[in-house]
Amino acid sequence: MTPERAFWLVDLWIRMQGVLLRPLGVRPNTMRSGREQPLPEQGGRLGPYEVFEADGHEVFLGDTDKLLDHRMSFIVAGDTAFIGVVLRTRNQAGDAYWNQLRHNQTRILHESLRRGLTKALEAAGHRA
Repeated sequence: MTPERAFWLVDLWIRMQGVLLRPLGVRPNTMRSGREQPLPEQGGRLGPYEVFEADGHEVFLGDTDKLLDHRMSFIVAGDTAFIGVVLRTRNQAGDAYWNQLRHNQTRILHESLRRGLTKALEAAGHRA
């Protein structure tokens, strides 16, 4: 299944996260395919994440909730983009959550953020 054809599945998973995790105090992801995403700005939000720094070459963002400390960095160098992720579980519930998600999380993260950044570039009049 190509990533574009899997968007509905990712959107469904994001909706399920909201229903299942919100009662636990975890901020759910909001980057569904039908939602427009703004360009990241320092102090703003991109999906569920706080944007700590943003410039023309790098975006550094993350979130801390009851289960996880999550940090990501996106760096653009020429025509190549790099994603770095650091995730730390905060307790046994975080360990259990991560053990269930880790197998698919990298692909889900990559595709949902690629989609969000592509939409943001297109909205700003750039070709993705």
